[in-house]
Amino acid sequence: MLYPGVDKVITQLDFTASPPTFQYASKRTITQELAISEDQFLDIGILLGFDQSPPFPPSVHEQALKATVDMVKYYKSGHLAVSAFSEHPAVKAMQYNDHFARTRTMIRCSLVLNSEGAVQPLPLAITGSTSSTSGSGGHHNHLTAADIPVDLQDIFTHRLPDEVYFYLSRGLMGPQALIWLTTGQIIESPPLDNGETSEYKRFVKEVITDGQTGPRAMTLAMLTSVMHNFWSKKQVSGYFWFDQPTPHGQKAISHNLPQTTQLAERVTGWTVPYPIVEDELRRQNVSYITYANSFIFLKIFWTGLVVND
Repeated sequence: MLYPGVDKVITQLDFTASPPTFQYASKRTITQELAISEDQFLDIGILLGFDQSPPFPPSVHEQALKATVDMVKYYKSGHLAVSAFSEHPAVKAMQYNDHFARTRTMIRCSLVLNSEGAVQPLPLAITGSTSSTSGSGGHHNHLTAADIPVDLQDIFTHRLPDEVYFYLSRGLMGPQALIWLTTGQIIESPPLDNGETSEYKRFVKEVITDGQTGPRAMTLAMLTSVMHNFWSKKQVSGYFWFDQPTPHGQKAISHNLPQTTQLAERVTGWTVPYPIVEDELRRQNVSYITYANSFIFLKIFWTGLVVND
């Protein structure tokens, strides 16, 4: 799928040719050939489905592309097309109307890290961004701050500090602990031998994941200790390959219990004398800021990194 602001996507590279060649798909060419607008192009992409979104049930068959294009052109928009099939059993079962609206908003208002290190919805981050262009090439609609939903946190998640995204972009921290926190799920997958022994299953569940001083709870406790109180109260549950989810919900990870938080607070006393830091900087020939940033997030994520690796 081509996101707003992305006009061309490279589809093939050939470094063996002389000179090397590449091929690309152009959104303008596609919209002109199909006689659709950019808004309709986006709707068609969502209705066809992708890795994070199922296809629209009424048009799932061998001629899905043509059927979807014709359907969107007939109803003028994806929203009207979905509404027309709102009583379809599969559409009702998966609440596709709501799913389509959320997915469309997520794409049009994608969160990006701008050049100043702040996280903003895409229309605000790109000066003069255009939400849609007609297939015939005339009309432009500019998305403004007033058009961005005020409840965007319901589409993505409650706001994380900008520093988190900055450190992610620099590779100073991994995303795994943040995925646990924002999704509210820690999914424990089986090892290569499928983890059939009862001792291993008990170790993963009672020590690694559910334990009050286990690495999962400690990682979440250290992470939330430097974030808004909302995150310290966020419920995170473990899901295991050998257990079926219970109808009354899974047991919550105890990352906000006193025993866990008190143990996590011990890292606040970690200190390294400046002469040692200075000698190490000279040895590595790096700046103090780079060293300090790495050290800070090593303190926050050391338990999670050890387990994940």
